[in-house]
Amino acid sequence: MESQQGERQLTPDVLNEHKVRLEKCMTEVEKAARLADTTAKDAQKAAEMSKQIETQTKKMLEEHRTKK
Repeated sequence: MESQQGERQLTPDVLNEHKVRLEKCMTEVEKAARLADTTAKDAQKAAEMSKQIETQTKKMLEEHRTKK
């Protein structure tokens, strides 16, 4: 039902509709949070691997310089 001002009246049906919409929204938020967590962990692994490669490369360059 709508009042004269175009606003919906608070009824059990309206409350239930909002509850369903809220639950759907929260499910989407939780899914996005899990995806963000997984992506962050993958990025951390990539950063660690990059750091290891950088360290190894610097070590190899230093060894090459000292052999000359």
